[in-house]
Amino acid sequence: FGIWSKYVLNLGFFPNSIMAISIIGSEFNFDLVKSILINFKNNFTRPHIIGIFFFNLCILSSSILLNKRWLSLLSILFIFTLFIHLAFAKLGWLYRYEAYLMVFALLNVFLYIYSVYKVNINWTLLALFLLPIFYNQVINSLVVSIIGTKNIYEQQIQMAKFLHDYCNSCNVAANDIGAITYYTNIHLLDLVGLANYEVLEHKKNGTFNNKFVNDLLAKKHISLIIVYDSWFIGINFKNYTKIATWTIKHNVVCGGDTVSFYSINDQVPENTWKIKEYSENKLPKDVTVKFFNQ
Repeated sequence: FGIWSKYVLNLGFFPNSIMAISIIGSEFNFDLVKSILINFKNNFTRPHIIGIFFFNLCILSSSILLNKRWLSLLSILFIFTLFIHLAFAKLGWLYRYEAYLMVFALLNVFLYIYSVYKVNINWTLLALFLLPIFYNQVINSLVVSIIGTKNIYEQQIQMAKFLHDYCNSCNVAANDIGAITYYTNIHLLDLVGLANYEVLEHKKNGTFNNKFVNDLLAKKHISLIIVYDSWFIGINFKNYTKIATWTIKHNVVCGGDTVSFYSINDQVPENTWKIKEYSENKLPKDVTVKFFNQ
C-alpha cells in the first residue's frame, strides 16, 4: 500500500490521516527525538493507558511462566503497538484515537481468564473492577457524545447542507472535510492536509505560511474558505474577505465552536447573500450568526 501510494499516486508512504495527527516531521533530528520522548511521557500518564499496559504486562509474565506462547505473542504485540502509538501519535478526541487499543487490551484480558482459569467470566464483577480505571471512556464519553452529536449536526452537517444547496460545485477550502465532501460535489482544498498531500508536506516541513497558502488558494481558484480561525493564526487570506461566522453552544467535539466564512473579494455580495439566506431559513436556532463587512 505504501509503495503504491508513494510511487503511483505520488502521495506519502503512510496515509495522510495518520501523518496529520502524528508528531513525525520531514526529517529525523534531535528535536524530534525530544518531542517523541515528551509525547510518550504525556500519553503514558493517562490512567486508562497505565491500566491496559499493566494488565497486559501481567498477562505477558504469567503466560511466559505457563508456557502459553500464543498469549505471550498477543501481549507482546499489544505492548509494542501501544508504545509506538504513545510515542508518535495522539490520544483523545472522545477517546477515539485509542479505541482500538482499548479493545485489543481487554480482549487479551478476556482470553487470559478463559484460557488460564477455565471459568466463565462474571461480567458484572469484571465491569465493576474495570470501571474506576475506564470511567471516562465508558460513562463520561457516552454522556458527552450526546452533546457531541448535536455539535456535529449544528456545525458540520449545516456546512454540508449550505454548500449542497448554494455552492455544490464550487472550489472550497476548508479544515474539516468529512460531511462537506460526503454530501456535496465541491472541489475541495483541505487546509489541514488529510486530503491534500501538498499541504501536509509543507506543514511537516515548517513551510506552511502566508505565501504558500495564498499561492495555493489562487492555484486552486478557491471562491469560499470555511475554517476555524484559531487553527490558522498568522495566516492572512489576502484576496479574501471575512463575511460571516457560525457559533455553536456547548462544544465538546468540534475543532472549534466558531466557523468562519471567507469569500473571494469579487464574490463578497453573492456569497454573503447565500449565507444569509441559508442562515435565516434553514440554520438551527441555537447557532449564533454574525455578519461582517455589510
